[in-house]
Amino acid sequence: MVSLFPRVVLLVQRIGPYHHARFQAAATEHGELTIIEYRAVDQIYAWDEVREPSIYTRLRSDSASQIVECLEQSRPEVLVCVGYADREIHHAMRWAVRKGVPMVLCSDSTAQDEPRVWWKERIKRELVRLFSSGLVAGTRAADYLASLGFERARLFTAWDVVDNAYFAEGARRIREANKASQPYFLTVARFVPKKNLGGLLRAYARYVAIAGDAAWPLVLSGDGELRSQLAAQIQAAGLSNRVRLPGFVQYGQLPELYAGAGAFILPSLSDQWGLVVNEAMAASVPVVVSEQCGCSSDLVVDGETGFRFSPTDEGKLAEIMVRVATMDDSTRRSMGDMAARRVGVYSLQAFSDGLWWAVLEAKKRPSPRARLSALLLGLLLVVR
Repeated sequence: MVSLFPRVVLLVQRIGPYHHARFQAAATEHGELTIIEYRAVDQIYAWDEVREPSIYTRLRSDSASQIVECLEQSRPEVLVCVGYADREIHHAMRWAVRKGVPMVLCSDSTAQDEPRVWWKERIKRELVRLFSSGLVAGTRAADYLASLGFERARLFTAWDVVDNAYFAEGARRIREANKASQPYFLTVARFVPKKNLGGLLRAYARYVAIAGDAAWPLVLSGDGELRSQLAAQIQAAGLSNRVRLPGFVQYGQLPELYAGAGAFILPSLSDQWGLVVNEAMAASVPVVVSEQCGCSSDLVVDGETGFRFSPTDEGKLAEIMVRVATMDDSTRRSMGDMAARRVGVYSLQAFSDGLWWAVLEAKKRPSPRARLSALLLGLLLVVR
């Protein structure tokens, strides 16, 4: 039977376990999906390589010329780009413009990510005009693209999703086997300045001073440039017997971390979305999320799925920790259940539907051939 959906090629830096789950869902739904991975070695995320069989076609490129070769080989009718800042993406966009192939932009950038410079924003406005449709993470990402001139009618959701069932089932099995374990506060993050882990530790110290011997432990899972600094801060605050640093935890072990958590905290000063919040909510864990995280607007309902806070208000965060830890078990479970229902809308099915709706919308739009000059202007600078 002839597919109603066009051949699609999607460009992504590296296929992590989250991407793999999304692409499998999309390929299962409608077929002919090719992924070009152009930075297979990633120094930021230490994921094990995804070796599972894939329904989608997987190609790798080590150079701009190879990207063009992959595109010529795949002959996409629609090109999907994850972001528009990388030079590799620029080469692919130039190819698409020359061939008259419409493009879809996947984005979770928000206006709050970083200070915005007018001339960079002007260049971005020209770049996003080259895309026929977009797949965004949520409300803030849609607002940002709209501020750059993107028509909201051409924006679809949801880009930032995880395999909710994987985290839900994994956490459920582990909880059934470990019913008597003590809950803890959990954070999963890179150890970099924008994640605000130093601020979290100061807030946690305040919480411990209030809660005393009844204080929950804090588990900081991850790794990065600030590891030694954070370890020194923990020791100086006298928290060595309360704060655990298990290191970077691979995808297969994450459900176990979430299963034991009484609440999940993401204290970022800046975060485009925060996929770890999806994971925690899917595992029925209440979440405490910085209002600077893109997901906070869509996923966090104060007092229902968790709590929002200003990442610079350490006293407020400590108060929330006290509140969560002193809830009765049934109230906290109810909050976790509501969190799971809320994130259920941000599912693999939602990603698949959003992607293919964006693809069909792009196919209806005229190709961006006449705007080649705008693309060449964008190539002069690396926009962030």
